[in-house]
Amino acid sequence: MNKGRIWLVALIFLFGGLGAESSAGAAAPELQIVREQVGDGKLFLPQLAGMTDPERQATLNTTLRDAVLAFNNPSPESTLQGDFNVSFYNGELLGIHFRGYSYTRGTARPNKIDRGIHLNLTTGQIYDLKDLFLPDTDFAAAIRQQCDRNREGYRLRIAGLWDEWRHEEFVRSWRGADAAFLLSADAVRVYSIPRYATGAISGYRVPYADLREMIDQSGSLWQKLQAQPNRPISVRQ
Repeated sequence: MNKGRIWLVALIFLFGGLGAESSAGAAAPELQIVREQVGDGKLFLPQLAGMTDPERQATLNTTLRDAVLAFNNPSPESTLQGDFNVSFYNGELLGIHFRGYSYTRGTARPNKIDRGIHLNLTTGQIYDLKDLFLPDTDFAAAIRQQCDRNREGYRLRIAGLWDEWRHEEFVRSWRGADAAFLLSADAVRVYSIPRYATGAISGYRVPYADLREMIDQSGSLWQKLQAQPNRPISVRQ
């Protein structure tokens, strides 16, 4: 083969490779969260955009929409308003922190809402806190005990929330439907917003390291949490 043909073959491989790399990048758009304004404009729902699989994206968006709308009071005379931020995202797991109010006509005041939604971006499963722990583990009692032993070290003080609550008030309110949680890369925030109370329990930040013996390390939720580092995701109107 003469030198001219050798150079021609090399150029074909070079530009062909660059074209393939460009096409591969174009085929994987960046995942985004869209703030979808609904109703009278006082409610914003998180919706995914940019997934390469439109069918899966539509299914996940329906799951997210239903999860937020479920915060509304069950009465047909109820309305829901509120907004959200992304509390966790690593490509495998999406955490949404929704805050707002649900008002039922005829009641004295609205029901305060401050809840986390943790979505498996592959299967569409929304996780409960129990999914983090081994089956048949009394994780709630263990978390309350850990918070009791580490009251000052774990305690959160969040701007705009009531700071005067006592541990006994947390223990009394962090139960049942009011046992809220938010997952981060290395800890879980446990807190409660008593529905008709004047104060909010900003709660405690409990490191996973202090719950290690109870965590189901082969479970789906733990695997998704550990799969990749937490990273930013853009939120647009």
